[in-house]
Amino acid sequence: MKKAKILVISFCYDASGSPVAVATWISVTKKEYAEGYHYELAEAALEGDYEGPFVHFDEVEAPSWLLDEWQGGSLQGFKKNRAWKPFPREFWDI
Repeated sequence: MKKAKILVISFCYDASGSPVAVATWISVTKKEYAEGYHYELAEAALEGDYEGPFVHFDEVEAPSWLLDEWQGGSLQGFKKNRAWKPFPREFWDI
C-alpha cells in the first residue's frame, strides 16, 4: 500500500514540565489515516522525550493559524522541516 508523510503537530509537556508544541512527520496509508493511527504513531515517537496529555493536529485538520506559526518558526521542529508544503488533499480523500 502507498504511504504518504503527514505532518502532525502535538501539544504536550517537555521533561521539565513546560508546555511545548512539537512537529513530527508520520508515514501512513489512507486506511491508517482514516482510522487515526497517525496520532498513535506521533505519540509513540514523542514518548520518552515528552509527556502527556497529548493533543494532536495533523496538517489536514489543523487550524491555519497553527500551520502559520509552525512555518514561522514559533514551534519546535521548524528548522528540521523548513521545506514543508501542504500534502495534496486528494491523497486524504477516502
